[in-house]
Amino acid sequence: MLYSYKKFQTEYKKKLATIEEAANVVKSGDIITMPTCGGEPKTILNAIAARARRKEFENVEIQSGYTAWNCDVYDPELLLNHYCPNVN
Repeated sequence: MLYSYKKFQTEYKKKLATIEEAANVVKSGDIITMPTCGGEPKTILNAIAARARRKEFENVEIQSGYTAWNCDVYDPELLLNHYCPNVN
């Protein structure tokens, strides 16, 4: 089924979210997989890190093939599980 441009705009606007709303989707046990080499949503990852500092969830895994940014989620004190070859 083809969507009209107006319907596309309506659907798009329904899906827009603030950074905090996007970060609040994360729950305990989630695996977050993201694009690599600068495609990471840095502001959302930092909002997720803020939630981790407040202990709002546990056992969240962050997966990335290569990270171009130094985001707060990579702070070792947060004890988030990471799979990223270039982050120690």
